[in-house]
Amino acid sequence: MRIQKYGNLTQITALSVVNCFLYEEEKSLTLIDALHKVSGKKLVKYLLAQNKPVENIIFTHAHSDHLGDVLLLKENFPKATFYLGKRENDVLQSSDYGNLTPPAIEINHFLTENDQVGSLTVLDSPGHTKGSISLYNEAAQQFIVGDLIQNIGRTAVAGDKVWQFPFAAWATWDYQVALESVEKLRKYSTKEIFCGHGQVFTNWP
Repeated sequence: MRIQKYGNLTQITALSVVNCFLYEEEKSLTLIDALHKVSGKKLVKYLLAQNKPVENIIFTHAHSDHLGDVLLLKENFPKATFYLGKRENDVLQSSDYGNLTPPAIEINHFLTENDQVGSLTVLDSPGHTKGSISLYNEAAQQFIVGDLIQNIGRTAVAGDKVWQFPFAAWATWDYQVALESVEKLRKYSTKEIFCGHGQVFTNWP
């Protein structure tokens, strides 16, 4: 795994192209997404080696390369609170949830617009999936946008296929809705934008 630190935020990359993030609060850690299941053991080993407990685990959306090995996470962090967007859960409860992956554990809390998890503010950002969320740290002016945007080959909004990494586009629910979400998020003061696939960037596409 590749580890890169940006202030209180750490980007963890596995399989060269899949990211998750660890945000350090004063007394605890918040994990945002959890890589692919095949990277689960390495991720848990890294988390257990930190000097603060993992208290929150947030999934930006319900795709397998973001849910990771949720059973292993639950086993190793039984006191952690697991979060998913409420809109994403509503889709999962329907008869047709498409390419979403139902989490193999009980989610403790479903997030809605402007909810706060520690220093992170939740913003609905549908497009890649119907219930995707993004997380904003106002103090650091950092965004974690899940797969709303990817940055491999070039920076692209979900649904805009880039030949170096077409998978995010193939898995996208609605490109036009994704564009609307980007327009919404770009109104916030932003220094760094982090995504599920690719390196950090500073300018909205």
